[in-house]
Amino acid sequence: FPLARGKKIPRDKGWRIKSYSNADLKQWMQRGGNVGIRLHGVDLVIDVDPRNFLPGDDPFARLCADVGADLGNAPAVISGRGDGGRHIYFRKPAGLRIVGKLDRFKGIDFRSVGALVVAPGSVHPDTGGIYMPDDLAPPIADVRGAPAALLALLARPEREIITVPGDRVGK
Repeated sequence: FPLARGKKIPRDKGWRIKSYSNADLKQWMQRGGNVGIRLHGVDLVIDVDPRNFLPGDDPFARLCADVGADLGNAPAVISGRGDGGRHIYFRKPAGLRIVGKLDRFKGIDFRSVGALVVAPGSVHPDTGGIYMPDDLAPPIADVRGAPAALLALLARPEREIITVPGDRVGK
């Protein structure tokens, strides 16, 4: 879907449900526009943004150690910012709701259904750098399931519904 010119936000209202043809998107990019990828229930993208890391800290390395997996060995897109930022792609169970952030991993966001990421070929609005597939990672067509330990870490806790005696549920 098209992104607003010079920004990383949707151009159109209703972007989550509106359909765009490949020809429409190609024309938009030829006119200098960027495109985004809308994420669905089975998508999980780890958005690594090193400029937000604390000095001397590598929360991505700690995340990999905590889940016991090399999360960097997955399809990825290098950010056009040029500072080592990247989007790492995995699959997850469609019904699994995840958290967007974990305080102990500053500079890393976790994106899924309802969110977006900037698509490869787009131009970063601040630097002019191009979002490119990571040639050292597996191809984007090889997206695989996220490690179970990562999914367990990111699982959003279910809210408990508390009722008070005398309350009528389902009014």
